[in-house]
Amino acid sequence: MKKPGLKFTTTTMAFLMGAIGLTLGTQTSIEARDAKAARRALACIQRTQMPRIRQGTKHRFINMWIVPMNKRLFARSYTGGRGWYTAFLKNKRGAILCGGVVYKVHGVIPRDKKAIGRKLNAAYLKKYNNDSTERYYAKRLNTTGAMSRTLEFIVVGKR
Repeated sequence: MKKPGLKFTTTTMAFLMGAIGLTLGTQTSIEARDAKAARRALACIQRTQMPRIRQGTKHRFINMWIVPMNKRLFARSYTGGRGWYTAFLKNKRGAILCGGVVYKVHGVIPRDKKAIGRKLNAAYLKKYNNDSTERYYAKRLNTTGAMSRTLEFIVVGKR
């Protein structure tokens, strides 16, 4: 006996998923959700040494070393444990505060984390190279432990 059901083409599924905020593919992009807000957030973070993030809506904003790379935004947890990184793993919703504007983001583990590791290391050393303190912490963020705690922020809108 044949079971009734709906049949959709891949194009129709992609359209429907996009309408409810889901995406197809293996790589996330800063352009994935709200392209205009994403471009503005990227530009702001490129020129700002210490933007701020928060997980959820109730936590306070904290300073964060966020690195833009290939139109994507990344951060690494220096220590791990209980903190912003663990909170984003439990609930991906959060925000970035940059230039007085709050951008809604989803914090996710990048699927291509291993492939981008060395390029991201170089991006940290390039952006945070103004003084010996910045260089010290940028190098610490390039250790194996910190690299394993890489998160990507996908801009999903502006508040």
